Amino acid sequence: MSCATGSCSTSKPKPKASPPVRRSRNCSLPFRPPEPDSMTNSQPVPGAVAPTAENLARLRHHARRLGLFPRRVARTTGGGHSSRRRGRGMEFEEVRVYQPGDDVRSIDWRVTARRSETHTKVFREERERPVHLVVDLRQPMFFGSQRLKSTVACEIAATLAWTGARAGDRIGGLVFGTATAHHIRAGRGHLGVLHLLRALGETAQRLVVPQPDRHRLEQMVEETRRIAHPGAALFLISDFFDLADQPGVERQLFELSRHCDITLMAVQDP
Repeated sequence: MSCATGSCSTSKPKPKASPPVRRSRNCSLPFRPPEPDSMTNSQPVPGAVAPTAENLARLRHHARRLGLFPRRVARTTGGGHSSRRRGRGMEFEEVRVYQPGDDVRSIDWRVTARRSETHTKVFREERERPVHLVVDLRQPMFFGSQRLKSTVACEIAATLAWTGARAGDRIGGLVFGTATAHHIRAGRGHLGVLHLLRALGETAQRLVVPQPDRHRLEQMVEETRRIAHPGAALFLISDFFDLADQPGVERQLFELSRHCDITLMAVQDP
């Protein structure tokens, strides 16, 4: 609208073009970027409403070893978890009768001499495993009578991530928002955790501006199947509000459980 000498002329604004659908560089699911006016460069939303990466980083002081051991391990890289596979390692397990195929370097000569039968020492190898944290931060998670489910989910994921990092595991995962999907490749140490926390904080901040959800639970599980390798530990954190509407999800989860150690963590409002 322009005004001069008491007269006004009105021009009809041009409609905004819809942002194009594109794919994340690290994730196969399509997403739309937020509208330019929906996310500003102002100060982030307070942590009580939407946690930031800095808030979540402080949880490293509360992380403890939770005993999250995998049931199957396929990798041979040394790490901080005991494997079901027996071999030469740092942790002694038992002495038993020698069996064909045992390493002769592990023969316990004292026990062999005492019992007149060849015995060998058995060690339990320590292995590392990738830990994938799959976090649902879709719009229904931005609700809570006392605390927001999205905030609780982020804090659970952050605590698990720090715990896994302390145990020597590689930390990665998937973070699903209303219109975004972040794939964080599993990395060692604090660096892997910080990449995950950054994705959690950015996605949680976007929940303040309501947007239609473009991801279904079955898409989330299918994407998890794509990145999960045998022997990985998976934690799926969600309120599972649409589980009943998608019967195929249970089958997907069962298939995942055959090759990975999967834990479902339901975040519910009391």
